[in-house]
Amino acid sequence: MLPSDLKPELFNGYPPEARRLVLEYLPAFKRLPLAFLSGLLREIIDYDFRFPAERKALERELSTLSSLSADETKEWFQGFAEIPLSPKLEQFDWVNAPAQFVEQLSAHLWSTHQLDSFRKAAIAYAEDSAQIIFGSATGNVVADQILRSLRAQPDGVGLDAAEQHALFGGHCTAAELRAAHDLLAELGLAETVTQPTGGRPRTITFLC
Repeated sequence: MLPSDLKPELFNGYPPEARRLVLEYLPAFKRLPLAFLSGLLREIIDYDFRFPAERKALERELSTLSSLSADETKEWFQGFAEIPLSPKLEQFDWVNAPAQFVEQLSAHLWSTHQLDSFRKAAIAYAEDSAQIIFGSATGNVVADQILRSLRAQPDGVGLDAAEQHALFGGHCTAAELRAAHDLLAELGLAETVTQPTGGRPRTITFLC
């Protein structure tokens, strides 16, 4: 099944507020690539249990996506649309199990050497959406941008220091990144870890 095949009754198993949200924006969902929509549904299915600030950010995102014209939608999501998925993934019950689908999608991206393409598409989406959708989730513009980009990544995939610097065109100091990491950790939104590489350690930030 593809997003264009979505019908209201497919979401009967969603919690009430999440289902209400899906039905309100269903026409917009039908225009989105599956590689992106699955991650969005992973956020929506837990809507009833999210903090008010997270709910508002998600609502702003959905409202903006719904307002995009056909040409704007194509431009924003071209990178995701160009990622081929296997028939097995398309046949998976990604509506009711979006988190499990995203795990399988991540494995598919690794095995088909498409993870870099997905990351580029996710970063481009985060840059395009930026303040238009999210406003400020943390009160810190660096932390907000990192958080947006992390939420667009496949499940369990983080961003290393070089990728985070790239989000800001290199115009972000190490001190600003550390402050953003500390704030995201304090809020329980993301954690930054150091991984040994045999050379210089690699610093990576993951969603909590």
